[in-house]
Formats: sequence, C-alpha cells, structure tokens
Amino acid sequence: MDNSKHMRRKICLIFFSITTLILFQLPVKAFNPCDDNSFEGSTRCLKLAKQGKTVAQASMARKYTSGLGGIKANIDLGYMWGYIVVLKKPDDFAIRVLLDGLEKNYMNSKKISEIRRLAKICVRSEFKNCPE
Repeated sequence: MDNSKHMRRKICLIFFSITTLILFQLPVKAFNPCDDNSFEGSTRCLKLAKQGKTVAQASMARKYTSGLGGIKANIDLGYMWGYIVVLKKPDDFAIRVLLDGLEKNYMNSKKISEIRRLAKICVRSEFKNCPE
C-alpha cells in the first residue's frame, strides 16, 4: 500500500511537471494591449487612448517619446499623452518621471504651457480634438 502511494505521488509530480512545462511554452497574450510595438498595435493603442483608457494613454506617451511602435518620435505628443495621464492620475510616478525628464531635457516653459493647454482641450473634447 505504501509503495502504491509513493508511485501515485511520482506520477502526479511528473504530470504536474509536464503540464507546467507545456504551459510555459504557450504564447501568452499581453495584459496590456498596447504592448504590441508594431504600427498596427500602435494604431490600436491610440484608438484606446482616445477612448480614455489610461493604460493606453501612458503607452502612447512612451511610444511617442521613444519612437517605438512604428511611429515617429514626437516629444510634444509624448508629453501631451503623459500629461493627460497625470491629469487623471496625479500619483502616477512613472509618467511623472517621464514628464520631468522631457521638461528638463527637451522643453522650455512656453512649450510646456502650450502642450498642457492642448492636452486639456483634448480631454475636454472627449479626445475628439487631439493633435496627431
């Protein structure tokens, strides 16, 4: 009887190990739909950003800032999408760090004011009047 229990445990352990290995080999869809850095993925992400999805807005801030996702780098648009995130979530540390870096390295106070004004217009229009 003891030997049979031991054999069942071994079989269960082998089954568990094989199942775990198979699961780790399966492709997993990203939690964030904006993780796709193709141009098509960025287009979908921009659509979600314009629907008010904060995660997509933060992703667009990073994509425009870095030029990832098949889109041309644009500091102004990156700052705008990041500032929109901060308007909704003032405690978003990662976006605040991104904005601080852009302000210090690429922008002057006049440009910052202009882009913040455009971001507020974008939000008030429910993302219908956003620069592209």
